[in-house]
Amino acid sequence: MCGFLFYQDSNGLKADRIIESVHALNLMNHRGPDSDGVVLINSSTGEHKTFRTKGTLQGLAVDIEDAAWFNSGDYDIFLGHKRLSIIEPNITGHQPMTDGNGNWILFNGEVYNYIEIREALKRDGIYCITNTDTEVLLRAYLHWGSDAVSTFNGMFSIVIWDNAARSIFVVNDRYGVKPLYWRQTETSVVFSSEIKPILHLHKGRNTFDQESVSRFEAGGITVADERTFFAETKRFYPAHFCSLQVGRSRVTEQVANAWKPFYKLPVDIQTRKSDDAVYEEYHHLLSDAVRLRLRSDVPLGISLSGGLDSSAAYVLMRRILGREHTIAAFSAVHPGKAEDESEFIDELGKDGLLKLHKVDPTRWFSPADYKEHIRFQETPLPRLTYYSQWCVSRLTRQEGFVVLLCGQGADESVAGYHHHFYRYARNLIVRGRIQEYLSQVKSWAAMKNLTANQVHHTVLNEWKLVWLLRLGLKKLGTKLEEKWYSAGSLTEILKMDLEEFQLPHFLHADDRNGMAFSIETRHPFMDYRLIDFSFSLPDRMKIHEGWQKWVLRQSVSELPDKIRWRKDKKGFATPENQYYSILDPAIQSREQFRKKNVDWFCDLYGSYM
Repeated sequence: MCGFLFYQDSNGLKADRIIESVHALNLMNHRGPDSDGVVLINSSTGEHKTFRTKGTLQGLAVDIEDAAWFNSGDYDIFLGHKRLSIIEPNITGHQPMTDGNGNWILFNGEVYNYIEIREALKRDGIYCITNTDTEVLLRAYLHWGSDAVSTFNGMFSIVIWDNAARSIFVVNDRYGVKPLYWRQTETSVVFSSEIKPILHLHKGRNTFDQESVSRFEAGGITVADERTFFAETKRFYPAHFCSLQVGRSRVTEQVANAWKPFYKLPVDIQTRKSDDAVYEEYHHLLSDAVRLRLRSDVPLGISLSGGLDSSAAYVLMRRILGREHTIAAFSAVHPGKAEDESEFIDELGKDGLLKLHKVDPTRWFSPADYKEHIRFQETPLPRLTYYSQWCVSRLTRQEGFVVLLCGQGADESVAGYHHHFYRYARNLIVRGRIQEYLSQVKSWAAMKNLTANQVHHTVLNEWKLVWLLRLGLKKLGTKLEEKWYSAGSLTEILKMDLEEFQLPHFLHADDRNGMAFSIETRHPFMDYRLIDFSFSLPDRMKIHEGWQKWVLRQSVSELPDKIRWRKDKKGFATPENQYYSILDPAIQSREQFRKKNVDWFCDLYGSYM
């Protein structure tokens, strides 16, 4: 887990621009506090120079000791890297990394199956010198080309300088877990793990994106497509790659015209397997996803909310590691509040093998700390849930841990949100399956302490809204909201939540919260093999007699029944009204809270405009 900056200017990079690039890179110190690396490349000849910064490891040989004296302008590419050392935490894992033949890689993330890929390369006669995943990725690309990406199981954003082709290869992981942003002008192109370095390199030439601001104020949407809150800076599409020719004295190729997809969610539903076979395969895939994500050379723990997902990851982690290992867990709690989930977190600790670390976010909460939280997020925030994660990450680092497993991704693949049930129920009506609809509603309403009539009312109102939208008789705040409400089948709404509506928000917040405190977060439920399998399952494996996430509940029998058969759902819930009063007594609603967030956000980033 790291941060990187790629900057190419066809006019060449003189000393002042190199120094500004280093300053831009330093804005991501939090992403990689363990070491710096900077390389300059001449895109015409492939010649390169390395030079030292304040964060360069001692003992690492460099070509240039002081960039201030390097003013030739012969080099037009800047490769900068900030490393958080997880795998092979020594000098052999230094980035930017080269194969010795003029090819260089910048890598942010983890590819968990790098050992298996290394063995596959070895069978083809390709050998790695180090034990790092970074070298494996570079050699895999050089051997297999862009096809190598389909073998990567993990979270990654990558830029590779292909010396022979005089081009760069850029790729983002399947779900956008690891962020990647870009900006292009007539003579330059920038790729970065965060937005701040791009803003710094173009200081005085940035503008806020008014459509993103309006979309946020209307519906709380922060991440949905390539837009960011800065008009000129774009988000690189997940599950896409591009190869760009870069060079001197000409306009760089257009990024937006060059990228291509390498992955799509499956569309075929499997119906031939027995239920028991499905549960067994789901358990196997999730267990293997957890196993791969335990690969680490630094201290590793788990974030526990008390809910089904993170608890399932914990019990499988416990089974894999064995009883001789104590596992550290980190949780946000709200003692005495309805949002508190301590009783479920404590349930997991009854085995005596879990070392719990709890934080009450209200003890740290202040307007100043919250605004710092916004600054690291690089967006205004639609809700206060993310602040709890911010506090969990801070506690994790204070306790000396660097890697944290999380439960993100299950809700969007096996139907964990309330609106998934409503959309599923609505679809049963459309398909004429009325008896099944009535049975499901009766069961679900009883679980949620609602009456069947209350559920009927919500479902029918949604059904009416869809027709009003389709007939053009009603408009919502954004086109994305209209698309979301119009989604018909359960699979369709899950796909939207995973790719556009829900999960991108959570992943963005998760990355920024963790990296603010130099914490790497890992997500077993986002293993692409598990997501592909989940999307191939019929609806009844996700919602069964009112129970949501049915396949998960049935598969992970190791869970305590108190958690396995929980009927409520909270997920880092937060006592928002209490926080509102601390921030500003005038805030009385989420809408007012969102507008205040926009004001604070614009104040924090106004100096870049």
